[in-house]
Amino acid sequence: EAGFEVWVHSRSSAPVESLVEHGARRAESLRALGGCGRVITMLPDGATTAALVLGDNGLASHVAPGTILIDMGTSGPPVAREIAERCRADGLRALDAPVSGGEEGAEAGALSIMVGGAAADVAAAQDLFAVLGSSVVHVGPSGAGQVMKAANQMLVGGIIAALSEALLLAERNGIDLAKARQVLAAGLAGNRVLALRGERMADRRFEAGARVALHHKDLLFALDEARNVALRAPVTAVVADLLAGLITAGGGELDHTAILEHLDGSSAVSTDERMTHG
Repeated sequence: EAGFEVWVHSRSSAPVESLVEHGARRAESLRALGGCGRVITMLPDGATTAALVLGDNGLASHVAPGTILIDMGTSGPPVAREIAERCRADGLRALDAPVSGGEEGAEAGALSIMVGGAAADVAAAQDLFAVLGSSVVHVGPSGAGQVMKAANQMLVGGIIAALSEALLLAERNGIDLAKARQVLAAGLAGNRVLALRGERMADRRFEAGARVALHHKDLLFALDEARNVALRAPVTAVVADLLAGLITAGGGELDHTAILEHLDGSSAVSTDERMTHG
């Protein structure tokens, strides 16, 4: 719709068919993407991304020198740095440009895009980023975009967990959750998670958007990076444990706001504990 010629390839046929109907051109293989000067990947994890880009017969072996490879998935800082190093050696250019904003932001072209890589390469991709996001920030060298995404996920996870506890406290004291959300939104506690997901959380609608399993993976990246720089991150560790519990309970494919449901079922406090905390 923005006027670009777009070639699409996926392991799943349905997204390809949908985009072809809107004027995209089908690439039957990675080799068919070789003529694209800029290639965007968005895959669920770093191992998959690294294999697709750097593996035998991978994307890097099919594109021309000077091609910009833009990873917009959450692959983790080590993978971003490895891809960038290999690309430099092969005469390619690499950007790590993960996103935040959820399905709503993606559909509206209003994502927050955090970019790591060389400034000249970011400038060369700016017209693409302008179509996809309302905020595009070059945060540093290769890997910095992934570090910033990890920080983003730390904050989002912490907010979801705290908001879940706040809503449950109000609910268990007989307060209407619509009124509780109104109060929270009007004060310092107001936030975008509350604005975009608060009603769904109150209604216990946890159909997959940002999946629990993927957010848990992101927090493990964050905790690894925190250890690398000798940073204590106890809040993130607790949220990661909550998400791990959801996965163990079979909720890995639910939306990450299902933390509320997990807390609702697992956080009952005994009389002795209430007395102690009181």
